Amino acid sequence: AVPEVSRVQSMANAQWVRVEDEMVLRISSYAEEVRDESTSRDTLLKALTEDGQIGGILFSSNQLHTALIVELRPNPDRPAEDSPKTVQAIRDAITSSGIESDRLHVAGLQATLSEIMRQSKLSLTQIFPVSTLALLGVVFLLFGRVWPALASGVNALLAVLWSMGFATSIDPQVNIMLSVVPAVVAVVSFADVIHLCSAYLLELQKGVDKETAIIRSCSDVGRACLLTSVTTFLGFIGMSFVPTPAFQQLGIVLGFGTGVALLIAVTMVPVLLYYLPEPSVDRTNYLEQFTTRVLRICNRLSTERPRALLALFALLTGVLVYGVQQLHIETSFRDRLAPENQSAIDEAFFEEHFTTSHLLPVVISTGKEDGVLDPTFYRNLVRFTERAESWDSIEKATSLVDLIETIHEPFTADDPEPSPQPQTREALAQYLVLFEMEGGENLERIVDFKRQSVCVLFRMQEGKMRETAVVAEELVALGNDLFGEGVTVEPTGQLYLTGGWLDEILEGQKSGLLFTSIAITIVMAIGTRSIILGLLSMIPNLFPLLFLGGLLGLTQDFTDSDHLIIALLALSIGVDDTIHFIMRYRTEAIRQSSREKAISETFAYAGRGILNTTVALGLGFSPFLMSDYLSTHIFGSLLPLVFIVAFLADALLLPALAAVGWLPIPGERRTQGA
Repeated sequence: AVPEVSRVQSMANAQWVRVEDEMVLRISSYAEEVRDESTSRDTLLKALTEDGQIGGILFSSNQLHTALIVELRPNPDRPAEDSPKTVQAIRDAITSSGIESDRLHVAGLQATLSEIMRQSKLSLTQIFPVSTLALLGVVFLLFGRVWPALASGVNALLAVLWSMGFATSIDPQVNIMLSVVPAVVAVVSFADVIHLCSAYLLELQKGVDKETAIIRSCSDVGRACLLTSVTTFLGFIGMSFVPTPAFQQLGIVLGFGTGVALLIAVTMVPVLLYYLPEPSVDRTNYLEQFTTRVLRICNRLSTERPRALLALFALLTGVLVYGVQQLHIETSFRDRLAPENQSAIDEAFFEEHFTTSHLLPVVISTGKEDGVLDPTFYRNLVRFTERAESWDSIEKATSLVDLIETIHEPFTADDPEPSPQPQTREALAQYLVLFEMEGGENLERIVDFKRQSVCVLFRMQEGKMRETAVVAEELVALGNDLFGEGVTVEPTGQLYLTGGWLDEILEGQKSGLLFTSIAITIVMAIGTRSIILGLLSMIPNLFPLLFLGGLLGLTQDFTDSDHLIIALLALSIGVDDTIHFIMRYRTEAIRQSSREKAISETFAYAGRGILNTTVALGLGFSPFLMSDYLSTHIFGSLLPLVFIVAFLADALLLPALAAVGWLPIPGERRTQGA
């Protein structure tokens, strides 16, 4: 009834293959045996449990559950976005036959993809609105005024509309990666406006008129915002190094959104400030007082204990480097879903009661007709499956060997010296002909019509993609050793193909990270007019990435490959605060008579904006904690944590470097503290 479905295997069409008295091969349907009541219940249960094609696959180990294996028609053009419709259609077809929906468990790659797409819809329909409301509330609380929230909200709304319009013009399908675009663009938009509003209020506090305050704040902060937008744009473009259309499109769209956000911030926001009433600068709220205390503490620590801070960061760096060395990158779709997610629960149910649904098909081809019937080839095939099944990573192997053993062992049981395998080509051929003559079905699934190739289906203990790819290569090596020249061993299947592709994705992510780091360094060198300063400015930007890698390496057995996206985003967005600090410090180092005064003025002017944006970024991304999908959930867990570390690096490490004279500014007035 479902067009995408090509075949369904179940207890309704499963065949019972056995050899009965007088050496007669019998093949019948288990369903027919139940209806005819010609075989006792205990006999059927025993046969089902011991049947290598049924037990643990279609019939549960505790004899209480049964499974359907639904195969889809091959279609390389089928988009992942169609998975929810396909899975739901299959669900509806099953429940319409009388099976209660609460007793139905759906597992497998298509079911997981369906849940992933549902989570992407959640990002658009729930997480983005909640994130926007959180940002508006944070900005209002940080400033104690409505107008900064209004300016930030309008800027974010326009930037998001432009970005999504651009995205859908490229591809009308919104994939799992593009679903995070609205929230990311909104957060970046808010960060630019927060810096502008902070500078605007500081200028008003100096006693200048409203128009002058707007011009000065846009002039000073605008240059830094331009650099931050360029670096953020380059960071997002770095995603295009990943050889997948989803990542490449995400990088392009986020890069476009960053540019739009800056354009709107430096054009619309000043106009909006001009027409809004001049704000009062006398009143402060609790959060402003708290922000002031935090900045004073950071200022005092970095100027009074700079060498102690540098030693502490050096010690932490050593620990984190060790943690990075423990990183093991792996990907498992099932592990990307929260344990309490229904799809993960269904997967766990199958793993408890059935053999796993993590499949690795391996096609072994002799290259010549009837080559499979060669007794030497068959004996090597037996050795191949037996050795593979002894590996910890493989739970079970299903192949031609299971069928031949079912027939051969009873037929030779009375021989004086029974052989474990057929010894002649004729015996193998007769077993297969006998199987088909007696009504055996689905033989083409394990051996082709010309008897040139066989397919061995390995069930992996876990659905880890890179591990599956490694096991597949080990199987190829084992097969080449056993079968010799002329026989090819070719792994296939989505787990293997994705696992092999994953290494290319990782290399693309690493290349993107390297490109972003180099590009940002060049932009920083140009912006500060100093190559040395450009290089040194990367220290507080790379430290949060080191923290992320070290934390994951020390706390997780394996790290999902999508965690590298957090590194790219953290570097792309986190560098903004470094730019604002260095650009202001560069100005103050020329104006002030000592480094301490320059650092103090930098904290006074840029510090509040840096801290406020860190709070806004953290709380703006926190609604992603609502997602059950790891790749978006970490936007709300790890990314805010990395932003906090980035703030500490900018507010402690960077000024400590300046205090000891390791941030040389061309034209600075003093090299010693006053």
